[in-house]
Amino acid sequence: MVANHWESASKIKQAVSGLGNSRTVAQVHRAAGDKRQLVVAAEDAVEQVARFHDSETALVVMESALNLGVMTMSGIQMMLERIPESRARKLGCAAFGSQSGSETRVAHFMRKRGVKVVQQFSPIAGRFADMLIGESWILECDSVAHHMGRVEFENDRHRDLLFRSLGYEVTRLSYQQIWYDWENTQEHLIAILKQRRYLRRPSPSSIRTL
Repeated sequence: MVANHWESASKIKQAVSGLGNSRTVAQVHRAAGDKRQLVVAAEDAVEQVARFHDSETALVVMESALNLGVMTMSGIQMMLERIPESRARKLGCAAFGSQSGSETRVAHFMRKRGVKVVQQFSPIAGRFADMLIGESWILECDSVAHHMGRVEFENDRHRDLLFRSLGYEVTRLSYQQIWYDWENTQEHLIAILKQRRYLRRPSPSSIRTL
């Protein structure tokens, strides 16, 4: 949204909120550059998010930009050098291994709690999981709100069963749980972490080559 420089932040927020749904939260900040541009370059938009939004939102946008090919890792590094050091420190340690915003949110949540996270984990050749938590807890994160096709559904369940047969615990989080019921989802994830089962190695007796 483009606004005049004399318009207050509260007035702009009201205008934006009136255009969206009840979940829309307006964030107002002043950007440098040509105000006649209705659509700014992707790099500029990502930098604005990195400067003014929370670290989780910034990481989601940065990784999405990388996955979509609108920014490169060198471009991300140059951007981090331009933003305030306090912001860059929070974002510079990111692993950038996610393939969706859902993965980014969950991985960031785990890393903030000091938990080891391995993304795109492959316990067996040709089979990948979204992330491994600790030694033995595999987390899969649905990245789309709509229902997947039957083939994709069956493939996911086959992979889940395979990982269980190798001794891993498997939890699959839906898009709804990650984005629209995140508070409750976090509480359940924390409860599972407190059980500390993720620190156990997969049982050697159950590991086999398929």
